[in-house]
Amino acid sequence: MQSNTEQKNLTSQLSPQKGGPLPILEVDDPLQLFLMKWWKQLLLGVLAVIAIFWGRMRFEQHQREAAGARSDAISKVSTLYKEYQTQLETQPLSDTKLEEERKKNIELSKKRFEESLKSAAETAPEMAILAQAYTAQISSKEAKDDQASYQKWREASLKAGERFVAELRAYSFAKEEFVNLELAPEKRAQAKNELVSLVKEASYFAAPSAKLIKDLARNEDEHSEADQLISLLTQRQPEQGEIFNNLG
Repeated sequence: MQSNTEQKNLTSQLSPQKGGPLPILEVDDPLQLFLMKWWKQLLLGVLAVIAIFWGRMRFEQHQREAAGARSDAISKVSTLYKEYQTQLETQPLSDTKLEEERKKNIELSKKRFEESLKSAAETAPEMAILAQAYTAQISSKEAKDDQASYQKWREASLKAGERFVAELRAYSFAKEEFVNLELAPEKRAQAKNELVSLVKEASYFAAPSAKLIKDLARNEDEHSEADQLISLLTQRQPEQGEIFNNLG
């Protein structure tokens, strides 16, 4: 330990003489010299890194929350759509009161489903297409739209999202009639012609249309026709070839 005398001598050496210059401390350590010279810049750099890290964490948290909200919205829409579809497929009842109750349940189920669609569309802009797609499905189930509205997919001016919904509407309507074996033959023939047109011209629902025609083929001629349509489709959309090869 330093004696009191040594400490006083050191203090007197470091203290400025009255009227004299301040003493200069000599530092030999390069790291200490670097820190003394650049400490402000280093501090700003550290603060910048912290700010970037914090901002990134907040951004990722927001992304996770947004993805979770979209997932929840889609799940709710899907659940309520199945519920509504089940109600819609219930058979009419002969009892007046029971039939009124059945219709009320259908309307209530539809209202809940439509509210979930609206909420989903507000969650993110891209969810609006999902809402339109489900609406197209409902229209085909309820058969309220006129035949002309299902020809909208042929319009060349449609944007990608609009075309997807228009093709889905046409496909859903044609499918509902084509799979109904009890429907009048001319009606099923019209539905099949629409599916054939989708195979030849559609951008999004060509493959589902071709598969549906193939699945419902009942004789050798119909199977041959379906195979020819699939061949035309894979020439027009080569990426669909692997899908049909996997289906056998």
